Amino acid sequence: MSDTQANKNTIPIVVGVTGHRDIRKEDIPALENAVSGELQKIQRKHPNSPVWMLNSLAAGADQLCARVAFSLQIPLYCPLPMPEEEYRKDFSAEESEEYQALRNKAADVFVVPYSGPEGEERDNLYRQTGIYVAAHSHVLLALWNGEPGSEHGCGTAEAVDFMLKGDYQNGKMFRPSNEGAVIHIATPRVSKTQEFPVTVNLLENEAGSLKEVLAQTDRFNRDVRKESFQDVEPLLAPEYIHHAVSNRLQKVYDAADQLSMKWQKHYLKIMGVLAAFSVMLVMFYLLYDEAELNICLIGYGGAIVLYALFYQ
Repeated sequence: MSDTQANKNTIPIVVGVTGHRDIRKEDIPALENAVSGELQKIQRKHPNSPVWMLNSLAAGADQLCARVAFSLQIPLYCPLPMPEEEYRKDFSAEESEEYQALRNKAADVFVVPYSGPEGEERDNLYRQTGIYVAAHSHVLLALWNGEPGSEHGCGTAEAVDFMLKGDYQNGKMFRPSNEGAVIHIATPRVSKTQEFPVTVNLLENEAGSLKEVLAQTDRFNRDVRKESFQDVEPLLAPEYIHHAVSNRLQKVYDAADQLSMKWQKHYLKIMGVLAAFSVMLVMFYLLYDEAELNICLIGYGGAIVLYALFYQ
């Protein structure tokens, strides 16, 4: 299978971004190094998996992370809280120019579908986008000063809460108890009198859960890259197959389905061999019990060793 074809069947590791708009200029080099180091670590540890970034391209931390992502050839998918012409009213001229330059290189730019009863006020739309990024990411990269958010807030602290707790005003995101991971990059703000170094810390609901989820994703992608998959009956109706997202979901489903059938056969073969070993052990025991042949003990011990090696 070609690498391009394999990429269509793989599950990307999605890194969401949230961060302060008012980062200090003197911290930018350290922040870029920290972001680059964390992204490269994910790429290095998961060589079979494409890495994508969810990034709204807001001024400050978002745009910094976008620049780093492009330097590492990580594609950007940009969920916006509102239509672009309205969104850009929140940018200065310089920030708007930077937004446009980054937006032009993004893989996709889209407005987050409105789904909340809180109202379509500006803060609520930003809040909804934070929920969207948290809900659709394996891990959230947070350039954050560590201060807690407010109940109805729409900033970085609230996005971190969404990721770790799944809580928001009108309900709760579906999230397994071991999910929720944030790479916290300590980030001072211009609007606060703060002095602390740029440090990196992993926040998890369950220690080691992110490592395990990403490792499982990479193992799946490794198996996908080794296989050639047959065309199968589409899961979705024909009118949906040509949509980019639906088409990718279909291909991942096809790969998972065919891999599951392959490993089911593999598993049944293993169970068959282990059953044969079990019969062999019983036979050696019965022969020794009836004929008292010492060689049966040797055969019994040898069968146990072979059984253990094959099981491993």
